[in-house]
Amino acid sequence: MAENKKGPAIALTDQERFPLLHDFTLLNALRQDDLAPKFNFQSGDRLDAAHLEKIKHYSFQIQHLKKFWNSNEHPEWINEFLNFCVESVPFYQNKTSRLSDHPTICRDDLRTQPWSFVSAQAELNDLLVYQTSGTTGAALDVLFDPVSQACWLPQLQSVLDTYQTLIGEP
Repeated sequence: MAENKKGPAIALTDQERFPLLHDFTLLNALRQDDLAPKFNFQSGDRLDAAHLEKIKHYSFQIQHLKKFWNSNEHPEWINEFLNFCVESVPFYQNKTSRLSDHPTICRDDLRTQPWSFVSAQAELNDLLVYQTSGTTGAALDVLFDPVSQACWLPQLQSVLDTYQTLIGEP
């Protein structure tokens, strides 16, 4: 794989990046505002209606967990997740389903073989590639899908909800 010194090529239109967005007025205004940051990378989640339903389902699930996990315990979801990885993610194949048997991965694992972290169940046409800047090491391509990319929003919301509960604010 040849290294790309220029960064990723922009191959998608706004309509392809944002299929659920029908009015681009605000997006265009933000891009043209004199006080807006000068973005040097265009991305978009490419969420369609089916993707959005998956995110809503995930959001509902994590909102109704009693606790994500307790200190000094493995989360109850970890075994199911490890089994999924062992069965469908090349990097984890031929490994056990016990968390303690898995070595930690490093940045170089992701840099040299990003495809080995893509599940065999992934829709390859949905994959997005984010190229890091390399400020903490060599630049790398990170592969992900629209749903996993967008699920950080409900995750952040659950953290904020937990914090709000802890400090006692409504």
